[in-house]
Amino acid sequence: MSNRWIRLASAIGAVLVGGVLLAAWLTADGVVRPRRLPVRKTPGDLGLPYEDVSFKAQDGMPLKGWWLVNAPENRTIILCHGISANREQALPLSALFFRRGYNVFAFDFRAHGESAGVYCTVGVREQEDLLAAVRAVRERGSGPIGVLGMSMGGATALLAAARSLDIEAVAADSAFFSMSKLIEDTFTIRYRLPYWPVGPLSFVIGYWRTAEDLRNISPARTIARISPRPVLLLHGSADTVIPAEHSRALYRQTKEPKELVEIPGAGHIGSYGEATALYERKILAYFNKWLARKEEANRRNARWRVAR
Repeated sequence: MSNRWIRLASAIGAVLVGGVLLAAWLTADGVVRPRRLPVRKTPGDLGLPYEDVSFKAQDGMPLKGWWLVNAPENRTIILCHGISANREQALPLSALFFRRGYNVFAFDFRAHGESAGVYCTVGVREQEDLLAAVRAVRERGSGPIGVLGMSMGGATALLAAARSLDIEAVAADSAFFSMSKLIEDTFTIRYRLPYWPVGPLSFVIGYWRTAEDLRNISPARTIARISPRPVLLLHGSADTVIPAEHSRALYRQTKEPKELVEIPGAGHIGSYGEATALYERKILAYFNKWLARKEEANRRNARWRVAR
């Protein structure tokens, strides 16, 4: 082979390697450094009373949120937004629950909205943010706590519920089965590209930037631990970002009590907009049922202690 062909082959190889590295970097960057959107609207824009709150995760990360209180001892719903969003995403649901008598706690995950932080870890450290929100609500004297999360927030809610008994009921809208499956599906289903070598390399870059192995993020591994507390999974059948099969697979891994609601024609986190009445009916019936049961159990325990 002449030097000319050797140089040409080397140039082509360098371009291919550079392309793979660039694609892997961009894939990882889109996950661990999501765009930070400003919080432009507040519950006040919907005529709702609220309090700006500041609190910290266990690792000291400063976080920001809203506290909408009907009565401190009432049931509380904690709302968790998706990646590249902020607590503003939860405003419609905040209004829904608040107007039904719930307290509402909506907050920004680290590296999102007005919370501190540079890197997103898609659930690894975000669990600590959610658990800090649970503690903040408990400190305010709340009754039973439910959590509703969307996309990354849904996956994080499932992970945190497997760890904390303070979460009495959890609902996840458009959650992923595992980060490994999500990245593989993104390449092979959404973009119709081979997973290897860009997919695995993106996890290496993600680890280099965050010191977290994002391959280990898997609600599927721990979702069975939530039982006997309930799990509600919601997903749009037309979701191309996180296919509905993720929630179907999570449902198969979940122990009773559990429920799966699939909204025909809805895209990613689009079920509420696509079928508003059905969505509201399902989530209100779910939280009303399970948090009321907890309230009744608490009352019985209190009467028993008094009787003793």
